[in-house]
Order: sequence, then structure tokens, then C-alpha cells
Amino acid sequence: MSARSRQEKMARQASFIFEGTVQKLKAATMSSVPVTDNTVVVHRDNVKEAPQTLLAYGDKDITVELSKGEKVKEGEKAVFYTNGWMFGDGIAVQSIGHTDIESESVASSASASDPVQAKKDRELQEHLADADMVVAGKVIDVKSPDDSRNRTEKGKLATAPAPVSEHSARWRTAIIDVNNVIKGDSSPKQIAVQFPSSNDVAWANAPQFQPGQEGIFILHKANKGKSPKSPAAGKQAEEYTYTATHMQDFHPANQAERIKRLISLSLPKKASSSKKKA
Repeated sequence: MSARSRQEKMARQASFIFEGTVQKLKAATMSSVPVTDNTVVVHRDNVKEAPQTLLAYGDKDITVELSKGEKVKEGEKAVFYTNGWMFGDGIAVQSIGHTDIESESVASSASASDPVQAKKDRELQEHLADADMVVAGKVIDVKSPDDSRNRTEKGKLATAPAPVSEHSARWRTAIIDVNNVIKGDSSPKQIAVQFPSSNDVAWANAPQFQPGQEGIFILHKANKGKSPKSPAAGKQAEEYTYTATHMQDFHPANQAERIKRLISLSLPKKASSSKKKA
């Protein structure tokens, strides 16, 4: 596994990423933390990514429980990938791993000056990378499964994908006029998107669309492997292939530039044009 791949894997698992200097081995800053061979005190030099709750702790010295086989030395500077562990008169975290301070950090690709925003940007960047299509558009109609208008040209009732919960999703279909395709292999004029309209806790964070709603839609194919069949302007879709069930599947229109930037960061870098061919 490359160093970059390892960083990305640790970043996906960590909630608190920071640069730090190891102060003491086999030590802790909190009396409630049992001192072992794996507990070390690290001075927090610079926070890369963090939830607001962890960033609120002002103490610069942090107890870090190292992962199995992880080794550090006193005075060593590193980027630590961690998750919260204990909170009280200080803070203790559990390490997933660390990287050399000189290596490129995953967190640096986002808003490094704002650790909370950097964490949000990386999470959104990962969600965008997994999306099949990202479009800017406007909801022009919302249909229910028993709506007589919600039929294919062959007269068969369109069906929603099976719900991922025992709780009923109460699927609805939003017809979206597409203004701009930000990510995707085609340029449809309209897209039909299924979303859960239930207020059940299982679907509490899913977006619920209304006619006239404008913004950025982050979409996933309902049936992987099938070619999407989006309706032409003014015509009903023959097959619904996109869903929006995640809290990050819709963003206001003013987030377009941020989303474009995060998508571009996920794209593979082109080889330098100055590099000579073999």
C-alpha cells in the first residue's frame, strides 16, 4: 500500500487529525487513563481535522493511546490519525496510526486553516467520489408511486428500489430539470430521482424534495450496472435509476463552486507534459 493510500485509509477512519510532538512515553495527562506501554503524551501543535466537540478542548497536551505495533520516540513530530476516547480534566484519544510530519497530509487537500471545515470537506469529497452523477438543477414535479402520472410509456407502474430498513420509506420521485452536469458521463435534460418521504427515524437525514427546489443533487444509481434512462424534456422517464437517501445528497446552489473544487481534488493528476516519453 502506498503512503498516500495509507493516509487516505486512516483519514476515513479518524475523526481527529493533528500534528503533534511526542513529550513523554508511558505517560498520560489524565488520572482516569490507565498508563501502559502504549500511552504517550503528545503536544498538539496544529489541528488538521476535528469535530467541534474535540476542537473545543484548549489543552495542548493530549494523551494518545497508540495502536498495536505503533511506535514513537520522545521529541518525534508526526501527524496523528485518532478518535476520541476519554474526556474529563483533559482529553485522551486512540490512535489509528501516524505519518511523518514531512509527508503530504490528506487533510491538507481541504480547508486546513479551519479544522472543522476541513473534516466536512473531506467527508463530502469522499461522498462525491462515490456518486454516479452530480447535477445542478430544479425540481419541477414530485410524484408518488400510486400517482397515475408515474407510469412508464409501456403503462407499467415504476417501482422503487427495495428499502434498506424495515421501516417504510414511502418513496417519492422528483423530476429534475438539469441546468448543468457537474459529474457524469451523460448530459440529460431531465432526471428522475427517488427519495424517501417518510419521517421515520430510519430516514430522518434523507433529503425531501419539493417542486421549485433548486440546488446541487448528488445521485447514485438505484440499479448498478444498468444504463440510466433519463426522460427527455417534457416526457416521462421509462426507468428510474437514481436515488437520494443520504444527508449530503442535496446542497444549496451557492455550494456549486465548493463541490466542483472537491470533485477536482479527487481526479487523478495528469502526468507532466515536460516528462519525456520513454
